Amino acid sequence: MSSVHPPVSVQLQALYGLPELKALTLGRTREEGQQAIDFFSSRGKASARVYVQSSEEWAVGVRMMFSTLMQFEVGITHHLFSHLTLRFPSEITTPQFHREMTLRVLNLKPNTDYIPVKDVDAAVSSASRHDPELLKHDFAWWTNTNSLDASIRSYVPSLQRLLQGWTANRKHFPIPEPSPTLTLNSTIGNINLLTGKEILSYMDTLDDLKESLDTQMNTTTAAMTHVWVELQRFQAISQSLEEDGQGLHPPLLDLEAPPEAVFFDSPLVIYTLLS
Repeated sequence: MSSVHPPVSVQLQALYGLPELKALTLGRTREEGQQAIDFFSSRGKASARVYVQSSEEWAVGVRMMFSTLMQFEVGITHHLFSHLTLRFPSEITTPQFHREMTLRVLNLKPNTDYIPVKDVDAAVSSASRHDPELLKHDFAWWTNTNSLDASIRSYVPSLQRLLQGWTANRKHFPIPEPSPTLTLNSTIGNINLLTGKEILSYMDTLDDLKESLDTQMNTTTAAMTHVWVELQRFQAISQSLEEDGQGLHPPLLDLEAPPEAVFFDSPLVIYTLLS
């Protein structure tokens, strides 16, 4: 493989020099940066899944070329992650697949021709909310094992075209909005690095957190009230049945939420919630 193509590290250096890739790491927001990492990690996972499912039937040369291209995908994601974590300390999350795959690529023994299937399988089996699996990718080189050699030679210009169309492509890859709690914890951890504008934004985040907590409390109270009403209904019907049906009558219900202790002292409530 090395006699036909330059080493992986040499080709990755050419990729890292692309101006479109630099723009993606320097000119985007934290959310857009996280989205880019999730997107490129999803490319790696899509290729790795094909490798796990089919590579044992391939010739050694096909496995070698496929492994090379998978390392390209891992390299791009890691390059993005390295730069963005410098810009946004403690605010960028590594997709679980990328974390596991990177560890296995780094631990490859020298002169290894291809990545062991069991190692790739372990990475593919990992999952987190940052590991979406898209049904369609541009430049999906892993769908045609007959043109892997050509994909290696054209990888840099193909990736460049992919990055040039990133603004349009990202519309199909929604940005996961960080929760107020996550934003709050991230800000506290880096408070000394914030500018005045960022501190004002942080204050807005506190307001968002309060609204989120209020909403959760209202939802919880409504659910507790519903359980309380249903509990009374159950007890009234149960008592009527114990009286051989002589006491059947519409139950009188207290529609107000009970004291919180009711929900911690009554085994029946616990059973109702679990069922």
